[in-house]
Amino acid sequence: MISQENIFSSEVSSKKNYLDLIFLELLSFAPLFILLGNVVPPFPIKLHYVGLGLIFLVSFIRLLLSEKNKWYAYVIFAYLVAQGIQNSWDIKSMIDFFFGPLVLLNILELIYRKQFSVSTLRKYTKRFISFVWIPVGISFLQYLGIMPFTFWNATFINSTPDAFGNDIFRPNGFLYHGSELSILICFLGLFQFFKKEKEAFWNLLFLILVAYATYFKAIVGCMMLLFVYYLGFINKGGLSNYRIISKSFLIFFGSIASIGVISLVLYYFYAVKLQTGYYFPPQMLTGRGSIWNIYSDAISDYSVFDTIFGAGLGSSTSLFTAYATPKNFYPLVVNPNSTIAYLPHNAFLNIFIDAGLVGIGVLISLFYSIKKQAAKWWPSKKWNVRILIGIVFIPLITIGITIGVFDMAIYWCCLSMLLVRWYIFSEQKIDLKALQE
Repeated sequence: MISQENIFSSEVSSKKNYLDLIFLELLSFAPLFILLGNVVPPFPIKLHYVGLGLIFLVSFIRLLLSEKNKWYAYVIFAYLVAQGIQNSWDIKSMIDFFFGPLVLLNILELIYRKQFSVSTLRKYTKRFISFVWIPVGISFLQYLGIMPFTFWNATFINSTPDAFGNDIFRPNGFLYHGSELSILICFLGLFQFFKKEKEAFWNLLFLILVAYATYFKAIVGCMMLLFVYYLGFINKGGLSNYRIISKSFLIFFGSIASIGVISLVLYYFYAVKLQTGYYFPPQMLTGRGSIWNIYSDAISDYSVFDTIFGAGLGSSTSLFTAYATPKNFYPLVVNPNSTIAYLPHNAFLNIFIDAGLVGIGVLISLFYSIKKQAAKWWPSKKWNVRILIGIVFIPLITIGITIGVFDMAIYWCCLSMLLVRWYIFSEQKIDLKALQE
């Protein structure tokens, strides 16, 4: 009988795919990189920059060696030429922008080529998920008061200054920002799509409680929406008769509620525009309304070139500084000398500011690539479309409203490993169907 270790060694040596193996190894450690990078003082830079930088480097080398996706290297070069004539851009923002597409294209190619067995891929997804649970579990223990708030040497990130110079106490201080924690919790919820139904049901309920314990409203809304979506569209999936909420019932009342909410929101923004000259109230979503008003002023001055290619990767903070006034940024009324500058704090706005319509187009093409690949997976086209909607849209209409998730490497790492789990699930169901026949 051949052991799993021998099969694994054969996969690597026979196909000479050591680089692919390194890529999977690094990717599976991404949640641990995030955790260590935020609790260990930088020597000389944060640890997660090193780990994620290695993932980016290996992904880029794999791209150059790929016959299928080498075209993307030429797209990157052309885009860098266009960015080079802009007033503002920096190397870190460039890496942040291209990290996601590089990693995602590599993982899709790896799945397409089927160069690793399902058992090998399962090993990496299990490791990844276990590492995601570590920071999420710590955050919940912090909420319960079981773990101290100050975590190891992380005192330098347990608070953050606001626009008025006051220190804000972080509810989960071992992570640099709640956005990272929100993404990790969100994807733990998405991984439940491929669990046994009753297990997923209770896990999602627990994750709603965990999300509440973080104090971040966006992730609470995200998990509640994921829970309802799972009950209505995912838990049956053509694989069992287990269902709590009728799909037709959910679609009807969901549509009525959506129309009502959208109508009220649009009317509200119109009323605010008539009173203030801006669409967003300054204090909306803990000050994000003011931030969006500033960037709306910047976008109104965009040239045609800026609209197509953006103002430059990394230009957001310089635009904020240039367009922030006491009228649209209330902290300047209190402190006219304030130099604080905020990022756009919105997934699509963040990309459009820096990369324009081309950047939005890159994102759309990436999600289309996922759809095209997933269309080949069992159990059915309808099932795969439902999964894709849950994976793409629910995070973006919740945490994506207040967080620029596309610039966060951990988002793309989680999405890539979720696709691997999706592929494993489909392969398992194919094998089960073959046995039944």
